[in-house]
Amino acid sequence: IPYTGSSAGTEAMAPGGSVAPGDNFAAALSYGDVTSAGIGTATAVCDGKVLAFGHPFFLEGSTTMGANQATAITIVNDPLGTPYKLANLGSLVGVVDQDRLAAIRASVGALPDLIPIASTVVSTGNDRTRDGETQAVLSEFVPSLTFTHMFTNIDVTFDKIGEGSSALSWTVTGVTESGHEWSLERANMYNSEYDISFGSLWELADQLYMLENNGFEPITFTGLDVDATVHEELMQYTIKDFKVGVNQGRLRETRRLSVSPGDLVKARVTVVSLEGSETRVVALSVRVPRMRGSASLMIRGGNQYGGSFFCYLAENCTDEYGNKIESFDDLVAAFENSSVNNAVRAQVVSGRRGKVKASDSEVLDQVVGGRKRVRLSIGK
Repeated sequence: IPYTGSSAGTEAMAPGGSVAPGDNFAAALSYGDVTSAGIGTATAVCDGKVLAFGHPFFLEGSTTMGANQATAITIVNDPLGTPYKLANLGSLVGVVDQDRLAAIRASVGALPDLIPIASTVVSTGNDRTRDGETQAVLSEFVPSLTFTHMFTNIDVTFDKIGEGSSALSWTVTGVTESGHEWSLERANMYNSEYDISFGSLWELADQLYMLENNGFEPITFTGLDVDATVHEELMQYTIKDFKVGVNQGRLRETRRLSVSPGDLVKARVTVVSLEGSETRVVALSVRVPRMRGSASLMIRGGNQYGGSFFCYLAENCTDEYGNKIESFDDLVAAFENSSVNNAVRAQVVSGRRGKVKASDSEVLDQVVGGRKRVRLSIGK
């Protein structure tokens, strides 16, 4: 059962210190803004090895967690559960390398490599800025730790639960099992009528979970850096109307259009801000490819949660346009190149699943919502 204790800054996690039987002992997943650790007791110490807890933590077997001294503040007699120690972490003394039924085991001396999760959050409504940092020990916990880290940093900076808009950019670095170093860079905009702290984070969280659980090659995260700017205003354009035409023909309002492969379909899309104070006109054009069957021209705003695809099984991994993803590098590229929420898009799509055959877009300064459809009759 998780309980709230104090955070442990990584600057205090210097090597040194000793552990004796009966001492308070902590196995840590992270330090800093989000300090996540299990508190127990050191059972036995011999030749630099520590057995602790008298039970498993996650029952992971071989593992890598921080081994820390701890100071118990009090024993809480929880009438709804079991008594537990309320404690603070002390010095980092080594690495927990085994997590078994009988106990966890730590080696005192060498320290674990830490994975920095850093963020800068700017809240324009109350003119507040905060830099946050969490140091993860185990790579597989980076996705969940990042979500918690970002949610809390936005929450304490934005300082309210409510509607708003945000702009995020992030850089993720790591290494594959074969030793290939990789990085992912992405930026997008979001809004929410309910809670912008939550509404800003789903794409980032999805990407991290899919990277961690990708079906191509095991990976290890080496770092993550996020910049976020949050506004109290709900800022969004909505597609109001549009006109379309073929080649040099006149643009007109219509729901059906006759085209041939090679034709250039032009669209003039009008978007309006939520409060109606601003109107913008966007000109787009797509060339009709060689294709068969039914087709449509979709005029749409950005996907609120970024690229709409999931990739946990290598054999069923496709990007948002239905193209097969063949490797881990392809997956990273698909994340980087997926559609952004603040774009107006014109897309020729075909089939029941709406596979995108051709596309054009223009990026605006706010999230764009709404969609319109024109049925295409394709001649020879």
